[in-house]
Amino acid sequence: EKVSAFLGITTMINWMMAVPGLAGYDLSSLRNFQYGGGPMPSSVVRAAMDAFPCTMIQGYGQTEGAGMTFLSQEDHIRAVAGDHPERLQDGRTAGQIVVRGEQNMIGYLNQPELTAQTIRDGWMWTGDMATWDEDRYVFIVDRAKDMIISGGENIYSVQVEEAVNHHPAVLECAVIGVPDEVWGESVKAFVVLKPGTN
Repeated sequence: EKVSAFLGITTMINWMMAVPGLAGYDLSSLRNFQYGGGPMPSSVVRAAMDAFPCTMIQGYGQTEGAGMTFLSQEDHIRAVAGDHPERLQDGRTAGQIVVRGEQNMIGYLNQPELTAQTIRDGWMWTGDMATWDEDRYVFIVDRAKDMIISGGENIYSVQVEEAVNHHPAVLECAVIGVPDEVWGESVKAFVVLKPGTN
């Protein structure tokens, strides 16, 4: 229907690129799409820039605070051309992103303790770990909270561990997020079985 712009997560972009005969569709009306909701591997960014006849913008934000930072379409074009290609990838952990602005929430409903942990002196502690380069480009590298983002959905490791530990053969379980080309991240569980079980 002559869409000119859309917002999607990594999984959606991957699925769209996997549609048989994608190159045969008329996408000439498409000017730009914005992506976010979790990690987007640089290989997927490059493939999407080849597959779609438009520019891309990466957005970073949270439910608690709307759009906070963006990687512009010009930055994408330059990075793919070899000018600061690391801007499509992760950097090193330096510290937690803390933001202040009118777009931030005022608190969690009926959860004053969680609100006090998250909002301190008007600053919202996002739970995202990041670093930045000399030009102040922000690189989100990890989450301070035990959370895995898969297909744009937040998955808490503790909740998955709790479910796995209900199995009678499980002695111990640890859950982590691992990179996934389709979902951004997938859940991986390390399980120690009780002696005598299999």
